[in-house]
Amino acid sequence: MSWVQAQYSKTKVKQAGDILISETADEATRLEAMEIMSNWRAAHAYPMHALLMLLRKMACRVDKSAVVVQRLKRMPSIHNKLLLQQRMSLSRMQDIAGYRRLSRSCWNR
Repeated sequence: MSWVQAQYSKTKVKQAGDILISETADEATRLEAMEIMSNWRAAHAYPMHALLMLLRKMACRVDKSAVVVQRLKRMPSIHNKLLLQQRMSLSRMQDIAGYRRLSRSCWNR
């Protein structure tokens, strides 16, 4: 499997987030900002996968039926969070990737 690497600096990522919530940015600038945001999001997949494997291994030591799942925040959710929390920087958004341990009852639904 080929993993995406971050192609932009944190400064560029922060600027992209600012552009995405700007009311005055033109379409071409917005498209470039979306590309930067998409790359930033995708670049979290490999470290998230590596940590997922470790968490699953550790969780199974505690509970053999433990289920640990991962997720990347969806693009519209990232955009909405930037809109709602205007002081939020895209480069510092802490929940762009996350993990959750599901109980057996949640898994069987």
